[in-house]
Amino acid sequence: MKSYALNSPEAMSRIVAMMIVTDARIDDREIAVLDREDAYHSLGISREKFMRVARDYCGDLGAEAHVQGETLLMDPDRVDTVIDCVDRGEQCAVVARLLLIVLAADQEQERGELALFEHVCNRWHLTHDQVAGTVQD
Repeated sequence: MKSYALNSPEAMSRIVAMMIVTDARIDDREIAVLDREDAYHSLGISREKFMRVARDYCGDLGAEAHVQGETLLMDPDRVDTVIDCVDRGEQCAVVARLLLIVLAADQEQERGELALFEHVCNRWHLTHDQVAGTVQD
């Protein structure tokens, strides 16, 4: 798996990309909401670089499937490795807010998406109220 510097825009972006593909599909509404919310600015990355990080994450999943014969989108070790690349409170809050926005984008919260959001919040010791309080109307 590609590695990024701790708390870097790429590390933050990979967590958002992980949420996007957790339900095994990329929904155009999820990308559209990121565009509308100017998520890339919040992450400190251009849209093009974000898309590259997302493609790289999907490539990592594909490589894992090739080696293992399958891939689990919610593999606990991979998920924790990706999440643990961000550990500063401010960056965690930004990413958690964007995860919540992506989660709501298609109005079809899948179990995997909800489980990932819960896991991220627990790992970073964030309450739902703290995350929801960062969402701008």
